[in-house]
Amino acid sequence: MYIKDGKYYIQINDKTYGPYDKAVFTFTKESKAFIGYIKDKELVIEEVE
Repeated sequence: MYIKDGKYYIQINDKTYGPYDKAVFTFTKESKAFIGYIKDKELVIEEVE
């Protein structure tokens, strides 16, 4: 994850997600990746493939 111009970006493998107002990511025990982010005052949690 990195911040550029006050926005959050998440880099997983060779794909970049963002820009987001705020973001976090995590991996589960089953090796699934999830990102949670706030964009335009809305909280979104989604699985990344």
